[in-house]
Amino acid sequence: MSCPGSSGAAAPDPIVTDGDKYRLVLENDRVRVLRYRDKPGDKTHPHHHDAFVLYALSSFRRRLIFPDGNMKERDFKPGDAIWMPEQVHTGENVGTTDTDVVIVEQKSRCSSPRPIGPPRGGPLSESTPSSRNRPRLEPNTRQPTLASQNDRRVGG
Repeated sequence: MSCPGSSGAAAPDPIVTDGDKYRLVLENDRVRVLRYRDKPGDKTHPHHHDAFVLYALSSFRRRLIFPDGNMKERDFKPGDAIWMPEQVHTGENVGTTDTDVVIVEQKSRCSSPRPIGPPRGGPLSESTPSSRNRPRLEPNTRQPTLASQNDRRVGG
């Protein structure tokens, strides 16, 4: 069984194909966290993503073009989060605003082997034994907050 959009070999990695737009934030044996930024009119080269969650930090309009020629367009606003299956695509900023997102990829068999260096990401890295500083989404909001189990909410 081959990886999506490939002929048995792993499809290109977005950090390799578009290193000017993708930045590695954290990587371990289970996930890879990327920061992606581009400007209106920017396009990526064809690349592979393992199944991922995309979290929008800005408003933007995006077009994805798949190897079979199908296209999908979507508008995003800050705080939007979507899950996407493993795929190969080309992306294009077809709006009038910059794209700024965090992408969390779940590792799969198609992930290209990369050396895993020391944990990155500070107190939120997997190496932190406590859950005190892990992000938590507050009810009725879309903004993540850092909260300790010892923190108490004041005023409801």
